Amino acid sequence: MNRIGKLMVLAVSLCFAQISWAAAKTLLELSKSKKKIKDGEYEFVLDTTQEVKKGTPVSPELVKRSLESKLGTTIGVKVTAKAANTISVTYTSDEAKFLAQIGKTKIRASGDVALALESSVSDGGIRASKLDRKAGPNEVKGIVLKADKGVLTVKVTESNNPKVKNGASIKIKSDKPAKVKDNVFFVPEKEEGGTWVPQAGTFQGPSN
Repeated sequence: MNRIGKLMVLAVSLCFAQISWAAAKTLLELSKSKKKIKDGEYEFVLDTTQEVKKGTPVSPELVKRSLESKLGTTIGVKVTAKAANTISVTYTSDEAKFLAQIGKTKIRASGDVALALESSVSDGGIRASKLDRKAGPNEVKGIVLKADKGVLTVKVTESNNPKVKNGASIKIKSDKPAKVKDNVFFVPEKEEGGTWVPQAGTFQGPSN
């Protein structure tokens, strides 16, 4: 497909996405209540009578998938189910930014095309490819040297995280497959036995 054809497909996709996004709701709109537990953590009680799309009621799983895919890298959001209709949401940014972001991030149904499109949107617009970019804030970019049983050996080509040195050879734990020479991105959470564990929702690779 030539460049003009790709642009036309993208334009049509965005038109349909805009229609879908208009009907979608945020976590604040889908919750009965929210309560601050402590700095860096809020608890939300979901209104499970509401639907994220026709026939699909809101659930902790859908909130987790939507928020972590969109906000996991940028503000370190993690979602944990505490009950069928109650979730804990933690974050690493300041509180004002967190509340602003969840106030505009839409919750999507599993497999929703709009979720995939929205997840590729940055403050600068639509990315041509998730892998054709520089490392974001607190993020590490690398090229895969070896892939073996859920552990990737990666050469760091760009690091914006003080925990990982640029140019280092590191290991990353990942349940998503990748091949030698693939570019990958992640935000480190902790190191276990010499292997980095990415923050939830932050690992990006060709199969993400």
